[in-house]
Amino acid sequence: MSKPFNFFLLWVSQTWFTLLKYRIYFIQAFLVVFLMCLLLNKQEINTLKITLILITSLSFLKSAHRKKSE
Repeated sequence: MSKPFNFFLLWVSQTWFTLLKYRIYFIQAFLVVFLMCLLLNKQEINTLKITLILITSLSFLKSAHRKKSE
């Protein structure tokens, strides 16, 4: 088999393993997004998206700073 095909098979197997290992988190995330779309209007969803982006960015920065200082 070719090298790109082997890489693709490896990627697919690791992806499925991750999905199976953390399936409860994916289910919870899906339910949160589904309920958010049902219960919130567009303005609230946009505000929530901005808040989540800021929180994620700050957590990545904190993690990177922690790794840099070690």
